[in-house]
Amino acid sequence: MNPPACVALLALLAAPACTRSEKPPETPPQATPTPAPVAATTKVFTPTELDALRPLVGQPITVEGRLVRQGGNKGQTIRYLNFTQNYRDSVSLVFFVNKGGDAFAKEKLTEWLGRKVRASGKLSEFNGNLQIEIEKLDQLQEIAEASEPAAAPKTL
Repeated sequence: MNPPACVALLALLAAPACTRSEKPPETPPQATPTPAPVAATTKVFTPTELDALRPLVGQPITVEGRLVRQGGNKGQTIRYLNFTQNYRDSVSLVFFVNKGGDAFAKEKLTEWLGRKVRASGKLSEFNGNLQIEIEKLDQLQEIAEASEPAAAPKTL
């Protein structure tokens, strides 16, 4: 290559780097699409899933089962509804009488026995036993059970 051609080539290569003082136009950053919010689903536990529930102490949970027993402390200031005959075998529902008044009367709580219910509230532990404090009866919902299909008539 001849010298004038080299100079011309160098001038072309160096000119944009030396003479360009403008910054290239900045392209706006692309917006990252935000994922659509996922509907919160609440897992419904059976009250006897103690091993699965124990790590959830302090969190709101929902349990579903049939209430089979009730009890209370000696002073009758705290009442319980239990899903099992032995309260240690399941989560207990705890009612502080001073918070619920007549709604937590023994007679009214007795009406829940034998019913299948869904209970929601904050899970806590007392003396190693899991419990949900019920502050309002709207934390309890009776679950309607599907009626069994009628048996087909027997022919003789």
